Amino acid sequence: MLVAITILLISLGSFIFLGWLFSHKAEHEEKMKLIEKGIKPDMIRNDGSRVLWKKMGIIAVGLGCGLFIISILVWVNPKIVKVNSMPLAILIVCCGISLIVSNKEKRP
Repeated sequence: MLVAITILLISLGSFIFLGWLFSHKAEHEEKMKLIEKGIKPDMIRNDGSRVLWKKMGIIAVGLGCGLFIISILVWVNPKIVKVNSMPLAILIVCCGISLIVSNKEKRP
C-alpha cells in the first residue's frame, strides 16, 4: 500500500510540475511573439490566472464527483472494492469529463 501511495504522489507531483512548465512556456512564447510584433506585453490585459484557477476548480469538482460516486457505490455494494479496476475507471471517466469541460471553458 505504501508503494502505491508513493507512486501516486510522485505521479501527481510530476503532473503538477509538467502542467506548470507547459503553461509557463506557452505564456513566455506568447509574450515573445507580442514583443516581435512591437506590442508591449504589459499593455495587454491578462486574465490568465482567473481562467487557470477556474479550470483547476472544474477539475477538482470532477475529481470530487468521481470520488463521491465511488463512495456511494462502495456503500451500496462493498464487493466493488475487491475489483480494483472499477473505482479507477469511474475516477478516470469523471476526471476526463472535467478536463474536457475545463478545456471548452474560455470565459474569465
